[in-house]
Amino acid sequence: MLTLSSLTTTVSLIALAISLWLGLYVTTRSRTSVTAWLAACTLWVLAAYFFQSALALNMPESPFTWMRALIVFIVPLWIHLTFLLLPSNFRANWMRWGIVPLGYLLATVIASLGIFTDLLFGAQVADPLYTNTRVSGPAYYLILPLLVLGFGISLWNLWHARKANLNPNLEGQFNALIAATLLEALAGAIVAFGTLIVLGIPFLIPDIGYFAGVFLFGYTVARYNATLEGRPIDRDFLYTLLVVGSLTVFYCLVVWGFYLAGQVPFLVLALTVVGTVMANSLFDRLRLTLDRVFYQRQFQRLRSNLRGLAREAGAGQTLNERLNTILNSLCRVLRIRRGFIAVRRGDQFVVEATHDAHAFAQTFPQQTLAATEIIGLVLPARKNLQDMKLLIPLFADGTQIGAIVLGERESATPYNEADLELLEDLGDQVARVIHGVAAQEENAARLNELVQDFRTRERTLQLQVDRMLAERAMPQPTRAEGWDEEKLVPLVEDALRNLHDLPYLGEHELAQLRVVQTRVQQRRDGSPVTFLDRGKALGETLTEAVSELRPDTPLPKGLQVPPREWHLYIILHDSYVEGETNRDIMSKLYISEGTFNRTRRRALRAVAKSLAELEANLTT
Repeated sequence: MLTLSSLTTTVSLIALAISLWLGLYVTTRSRTSVTAWLAACTLWVLAAYFFQSALALNMPESPFTWMRALIVFIVPLWIHLTFLLLPSNFRANWMRWGIVPLGYLLATVIASLGIFTDLLFGAQVADPLYTNTRVSGPAYYLILPLLVLGFGISLWNLWHARKANLNPNLEGQFNALIAATLLEALAGAIVAFGTLIVLGIPFLIPDIGYFAGVFLFGYTVARYNATLEGRPIDRDFLYTLLVVGSLTVFYCLVVWGFYLAGQVPFLVLALTVVGTVMANSLFDRLRLTLDRVFYQRQFQRLRSNLRGLAREAGAGQTLNERLNTILNSLCRVLRIRRGFIAVRRGDQFVVEATHDAHAFAQTFPQQTLAATEIIGLVLPARKNLQDMKLLIPLFADGTQIGAIVLGERESATPYNEADLELLEDLGDQVARVIHGVAAQEENAARLNELVQDFRTRERTLQLQVDRMLAERAMPQPTRAEGWDEEKLVPLVEDALRNLHDLPYLGEHELAQLRVVQTRVQQRRDGSPVTFLDRGKALGETLTEAVSELRPDTPLPKGLQVPPREWHLYIILHDSYVEGETNRDIMSKLYISEGTFNRTRRRALRAVAKSLAELEANLTT
């Protein structure tokens, strides 16, 4: 017969397993994220609470009664995590250095009183099924302000983070975090008031609330980090849960049988849950550790990449699903009537996503959708693009790999400058998705072959890697003649990245330019020339070429935002000559990352074209 005690024990063991596993899942997927570790710590505190609850119901003399008091640390961890979700301009120092440390201090005091004294709890029966089976001590009232202020501040943080959020994909996740906070606050309130007024509420009710709130919070944090990092999570989460869950259930059923037969104590069953979850969740990390012992560095990386590729090959959506999601969101947000996304396949474009427009898999000749920048469509019917108004080309590695074609807006208003800026940024993101999926499909197709042949080809791979590195290290002779803009762009970017490294510039291919050699001869005046002289001359040539981008108008002073005509010069000069970070430059110019990258490419092309013209003049 299923009793309240056995039901509470079952729920506690299930909640223990899932809380422990979810904390390990969050940290192994986002090892460098502070929010991931805070969410994991919250889940592990809850796991300790359920571990002690299960033991208390089945072992009257449990040595782990102190674990129950640790649940108060959920509140400061919750405050800290929600504080980090705020935008940087909302993170006030009074909260960073005041509220957050004070929450940890108060939780430490309360937990210490519950562990080492009787001031938090008075008399308590051996079978704690109800909130009235324990008597609150004089220090128990400290829990109330911790709950009220802690979860109140957390809700305030989440509400402001949701309002300041500019990514529509994260809005639902902030709603889930708010719901999880309300669930956790409600469960804590039930326990606190049930204990204070000696009301017989089954602990099963708040325990389910605790678990539901923290599980929802931990999963949403994992999804939040995955969204920011551009990782798929749905299938990976379900796959990992099924694998770890099935193994844990199998071993626990075996040990449960021994427990019913009186062969093992209940503690062994609880420790089996903990050990099985940890062993299966950390198996991949253990293999990586052993790789460091048995394999050289390049093979460690190869084996790690192969395992990661095997895990992720089927975890994400197909290209069609991703592009349809993006297109539908775009048309919904900007209220666009119709549109489609076409991907280049050979010498034609194929429709891979559509929104009330052309049929899926319809093809277009290459010249129909070829473009170098966003263009408005004139007489689209001649190109079989009826009712379409705008074409956004998608580029990756300097090649057009697709196009977004959009129709008119529902309001019939034309696209303004802000819309074009947004669509240009979106085009960069869509191009990355297409390029990334193509690379993933190619790698996944080769995965089985690589894994099967890996052991027999280790020596061959080693020799190939050594030969490739040796060939790359050898300087490639170049001629001063025949320089063109396309050839110079990547060389100019590489040289600017190493602008202050004279030995590197002295051996750079651009040091063979006639304009550089002429400058060297003028500097040395007939004396012997060293590679450092060529490096100095190349650096001066590049700096002067960048300076040519400087407009004749005066640069605004103070906090004024520089106009667009200054963007090319500021981005190259501040990035490579002054060494400022990209983020600082974007903040100074008030531009997005996509706009920054496009402007930098145009600036590099302008410098390369200037060098090509100088070289052509000297050659003639």
